[in-house]
Amino acid sequence: MKKEEKKKQKRVITGWMLIPRLFLLLIAIISLALLFVEISILMVTEIFSPVILILLSVNALVLFSSVSALVLEFKRKKGFAIMAILSYWFSFALVILAGFNLEGASIKSSRLIVSILVGVGWTLYFLKSKQVKNLFVKK
Repeated sequence: MKKEEKKKQKRVITGWMLIPRLFLLLIAIISLALLFVEISILMVTEIFSPVILILLSVNALVLFSSVSALVLEFKRKKGFAIMAILSYWFSFALVILAGFNLEGASIKSSRLIVSILVGVGWTLYFLKSKQVKNLFVKK
């Protein structure tokens, strides 16, 4: 077997890379469901406030970035790490916007802390991980 074929065989997504895939899939499913709920609420109430429209826009960005990240991961393209990082931080922005919209000016600190930890943790992982660099950056 040639060295190139051995390298290609080693590029299998296992271990820790399954967790971000599941997170991205979960983010996509939740944001799609929220998008349907928000649109149905808008259709029923017919109140188009700027906050609701911004919330819809950010939710659409979350959905787009998480689905794009999943597609890039399965195709093993370079842009996967950046798109996954964007997806996590767009989700963080959505938590903040939803907190302001639903609860006035207060956001539950536990939700905020979890969102920050998830964003920082996965950002560091995608930027520093040798497995991510081997699978998606070094080609």
